[in-house]
Amino acid sequence: SHEFIEIQGLEFEKGRFYNESESNSGAPVIVLGFDIAKSLFGESEPIGKNIRLYGQRFTVIGMLKKQGEGMFGDSNDTSAFIPVNFLRRLYGDNNDALTPVILVKPDKGVDMDAFKAELAQKLRNYRGMKIDE
Repeated sequence: SHEFIEIQGLEFEKGRFYNESESNSGAPVIVLGFDIAKSLFGESEPIGKNIRLYGQRFTVIGMLKKQGEGMFGDSNDTSAFIPVNFLRRLYGDNNDALTPVILVKPDKGVDMDAFKAELAQKLRNYRGMKIDE
């Protein structure tokens, strides 16, 4: 969703991340990692250009700064971000090809052990599970 940027802390070379309205409506907008944008557009301006993904046309609204490879080989340089509601509209909510993910980032200064325990309890409650399950 549009809140992903608050958790992930992405830095932009150009443009922006999708906003709440675009996220909720599942707008066909896309944010490209640096390497993807460069391979698609070279030195041309990517913002406002269209690309095709999932057989659909997306408008490029953002390009991330070059990140480089992380400690575990991970990097957003080869990532692309689209609103999850676009995929839900295209494939439905209960599609086995899509893996649901929950990202959580506590506020600074929060006791991590207490945070993990509270989160585990909330998920147990949601699933109707006992503490030992």
